[in-house]
Amino acid sequence: MSSNPRGSSLRTKLIAEQTVLLAMVCLVIGLTVMVALQAFLTDRLDTDLREAAGRTRMLVEPPRRAACTSRSPRPRSPPTRSTRWSSTARSPPSSTRSTGPSAG
Repeated sequence: MSSNPRGSSLRTKLIAEQTVLLAMVCLVIGLTVMVALQAFLTDRLDTDLREAAGRTRMLVEPPRRAACTSRSPRPRSPPTRSTRWSSTARSPPSSTRSTGPSAG
């Protein structure tokens, strides 16, 4: 190999440029992966913390549904035709007049 009078050879310049280009590409890929991975892991951590908080809240606090039903009774619905004179409800008023044959 003969030495170039102007300084470095073409081969040396090409290798140096390719090395710099490769370093820049690696830097861009590394930064992109780092940002994407950080966003993904942050979202995953947030989800895990919300789930853990929900489980802890369920252990510490009583269920809301049971607390609501014990404080205020459930409103009763008006009786329907089928339940108006059922065996558990009041019986209809009885007639004072007897309709059968009189004994006597």
